[in-house]
Amino acid sequence: MDERVWGRFAAVAGLAFAALILIRTLVVPVPPFQSGTEAVRAFFAENAGILRTGVFMTGAIVVAGTFFFGGLRGYLVRRGVGTLANIAFGGWLMQGALALARHSFLAIPALDLDQVDTSPAVYSLAAIMLGMVWFCSFIIAAAVGLVPNQSGAFPVWFGWLTLIAAVIFLLGGLAVSTPAGFFSRGGDFRWVVLYSYIIWSAVAALVLYQRVGAEA
Repeated sequence: MDERVWGRFAAVAGLAFAALILIRTLVVPVPPFQSGTEAVRAFFAENAGILRTGVFMTGAIVVAGTFFFGGLRGYLVRRGVGTLANIAFGGWLMQGALALARHSFLAIPALDLDQVDTSPAVYSLAAIMLGMVWFCSFIIAAAVGLVPNQSGAFPVWFGWLTLIAAVIFLLGGLAVSTPAGFFSRGGDFRWVVLYSYIIWSAVAALVLYQRVGAEA
């Protein structure tokens, strides 16, 4: 298959990637690990079905993301920025693995209520894994954001947008160490980071689609 066809397929996969993350965010509820044993057990009992669906959605997200970031890497390699392409794709591989592990870990009680654990360690581990996901997002965005300075593969405005997103992702990772407040691991800043990632992914997919189509 022609590389431009693969590139456009990757861009479409990127849009699907962003859409699936958005749908999962809106549909799959977050376990209330700090609300006490009975509240947590009731949560998993009432939402077991949608939580199991969320596991499969996470798998679909990782599949779409792999096609997207793989296609992005291929395009950047063709444009002569292989080092940054490899750094970004390496960031995705780590991010995808962490996302699968985190969501699988959180979904265990949905499969077996006897495995519900409401200890602070469970919540802390899930929060730490999310922080690592955002650090990986920072690696991806920092590498892609530097591309306009190395070649004409992406427009300058997209480079600046991506670097701004990288800062937001880095702050999202650092928030894991904050116990309370807006920037804490359970604070509202996590939604700022998540929706920034969704928006950036969609914009990156559209830019990739346009740039691949313009290749000679």
